[in-house]
Amino acid sequence: MLRSLIALLAVAMALVPIVPSFAQEAKPAGKFTTASKEHVLTHVVAYQTKLSDDPAIAVMASDRPINVAEIKAALKKDDGDDQNYFPSQPYVRVKFDKDGKAVDTTYKSNSFSGSTNSDALTGEVKVDGGRAVGKAKLAKTGRDHFVVSFEFEFNVGIIGSAAEEAQKSSPLAKLGVSGTFKGNGKDAKIAFVSARTGDGFADKPSIDLIFTERDHSKDPRPTIKASFGDYGSAIIISCHEDGQIIGCQVSHAAHAKRGFSSIGKIELDQFQVASGQVQGTLSTHGEREVFGETWEVNLKFAAPYKSQVAKTEAKPAEDKPAKPETSKPDPNKPEPAKPAASLKAKDLALPKGATDVKYKAIVEMLDFKCPGDVKTVAAEFSKSLAAQGWKAEDGDLVNANTAILNRKRGEATLTIFIKPASGGTTVNLHTEGLEWE
Repeated sequence: MLRSLIALLAVAMALVPIVPSFAQEAKPAGKFTTASKEHVLTHVVAYQTKLSDDPAIAVMASDRPINVAEIKAALKKDDGDDQNYFPSQPYVRVKFDKDGKAVDTTYKSNSFSGSTNSDALTGEVKVDGGRAVGKAKLAKTGRDHFVVSFEFEFNVGIIGSAAEEAQKSSPLAKLGVSGTFKGNGKDAKIAFVSARTGDGFADKPSIDLIFTERDHSKDPRPTIKASFGDYGSAIIISCHEDGQIIGCQVSHAAHAKRGFSSIGKIELDQFQVASGQVQGTLSTHGEREVFGETWEVNLKFAAPYKSQVAKTEAKPAEDKPAKPETSKPDPNKPEPAKPAASLKAKDLALPKGATDVKYKAIVEMLDFKCPGDVKTVAAEFSKSLAAQGWKAEDGDLVNANTAILNRKRGEATLTIFIKPASGGTTVNLHTEGLEWE
């Protein structure tokens, strides 16, 4: 089918001039502009799809690498149709009919998505030797905050053809972090950044980006301490590998209440995970207000990163020393006070309906899914833990998008993160002082 489409397009568009080839990592393909910002389109892919059951070519452009494996999986699932494929990263996708004319587009920024097949869309494609060559343009359309336009050129091998190319990465940035992070108008000197494998979210891997004033590199689990100010002012970002932000904790020394969540007003741009490092820009695009306090960030960063999957490995049996002989207790010596009873991790009182419970003994964490919204699950979990003797400390932060609960029982502590997910919520617990057998 691909060969017949290539031949058909080659004849129909014989008079269309071929756009000069360019290296994706060196020369942008074009721009995607919304009312609030501009995305520089640096990565392009093309693939065969359908348009009302007729063969078509789709060309997709983004400001970051595009996951070709996801495209192939979506096409395979829907018999060569991409109608159900909508990436979470910013992108522009244009479909060209059998005559090589641009007839339909879908697009997504960090704040909204849309589609159109109006006359505002123009463009053409020529298929030559398995390569899609051409251009596309959307004249300014929409109103208010939903104004959008784009224009880009492309010369790229079609996925599934002999000309298919591996996704190229953008040039590697210099390791480090620079820019501003303000709280109530006061700047914090962010000097350190690190990237760690996160706990995952919505069945997808995730990355934790930690930005701090003081060095946190020697801490194997810096996220909790950073959110409470142990490393000065800090921002903790959780995101998917395509740069979609799923969590944001803000801890600024100028704020009365530190460690609050503010996920809706912050974006990662020019994001990339490649060649052992992660890089991009982090910005609120102006000052934001949360809980009566203001903050804004505009940072450019690059940090070493290697994706790792935590594995529970069986520890070799250890030779136990022989028990020393015990003497009879002295009846005149008072008995020492008994410590609070310890609790096994698997005996934690989880809320009703908890499913997919995963215990991670090596890192002393567990996570699960639960029906209900964030506030409902937070209330039910708090009630279950209270009945088991856990007491709240340091205050809870609960809103519709995120809940952070801190609980203490004897010497044991829990830090609980609750986030919305498809069909309910995901809950992640960082524990200390529990028994993990």
